[in-house]
Amino acid sequence: MKSTYLTCCFLIVFTGFSSWSFPTNAEQLNLGASRVPFTTISRGLYCGHTDTADSVITNQEDWANLWQQINPSDEGDADPEVKIPLPPPEVDFTRYTVIAVFMGEQPTDGHSITVFKVKEVGSALKVFVKSASADSSCQIAQVKTQPYHIVEIDKTEKEVRFNVRQVTEPCE
Repeated sequence: MKSTYLTCCFLIVFTGFSSWSFPTNAEQLNLGASRVPFTTISRGLYCGHTDTADSVITNQEDWANLWQQINPSDEGDADPEVKIPLPPPEVDFTRYTVIAVFMGEQPTDGHSITVFKVKEVGSALKVFVKSASADSSCQIAQVKTQPYHIVEIDKTEKEVRFNVRQVTEPCE
């Protein structure tokens, strides 16, 4: 009885392991992958950037150009009749690299984009992004939005790869 039980356990374990597939390269195994801390510079739903895009900014000129394109509002403090562009937040490009992701123009509210993790994997950085849309059953405002998220990381010369995950969020 005991040997039958052990034989059954062995067969279950053996057949279970034989059906597993194992990653073969370092990136799949996350060997040597380490988290890279980041700080949000700006995030919102209205930026005027109507195309889906991701950007890696390494100098002041490109940063000023990007900031001028998105021109976020002053969170209601500015007179809506007076369009005074806000100056870009200060970034020391000798110490930092800026990463920006844009969802593009969406026909309704209920969309967001978030950099949720940055990892160093071998000779590259992987930026993990969640692009979320509200479930079709949700009641959402019929207003155009341009979700975006801009973060800064320690200066890097590594190739930056973006891994965007599309998700549908339940109604709140």
